Amino acid sequence: MAMAAKEGMRTIFGLYRQILRAHYKQLPVPMRVLGDGYARDEFRRHLEGGKTTQPQWIEFGSQWSKYLSTIAPAVDTAPGSTGERGGLGGDGSGRTAGGSLWSGHLAPEILEAMTGEQKTMLAKLKAEAQSFSTGPDAEAEAEAEAEA
Repeated sequence: MAMAAKEGMRTIFGLYRQILRAHYKQLPVPMRVLGDGYARDEFRRHLEGGKTTQPQWIEFGSQWSKYLSTIAPAVDTAPGSTGERGGLGGDGSGRTAGGSLWSGHLAPEILEAMTGEQKTMLAKLKAEAQSFSTGPDAEAEAEAEAEA
């Protein structure tokens, strides 16, 4: 194996470890289990296939790095900060300043770029995720969406 290939694999494995670490620190257990399994399968699929080209690896790493920056924002270096990495709200809970969990809404340009198959899979994923919701708030939200 060439030296460049070894370095590339080291980078990919490092990214994978960072993602798992971020899941552990940032996500509630049900989301962590789902995220860890998905990341493991995606990385394994790309590593075992042996057919992934250099440009595909670059895009793969870029997209996973973008995902990592979404769930584990950079360390706060503002004056007076503790310099610790927290959740979206800085407390490790994944809550925003308003106290709500991540919205889960995709930007319109992302939705527009999706194929019909991707949109169908997204709808299935949403339905599956909502099936785990419990409590009066989740039930009321599901009923409101069904009426809309």
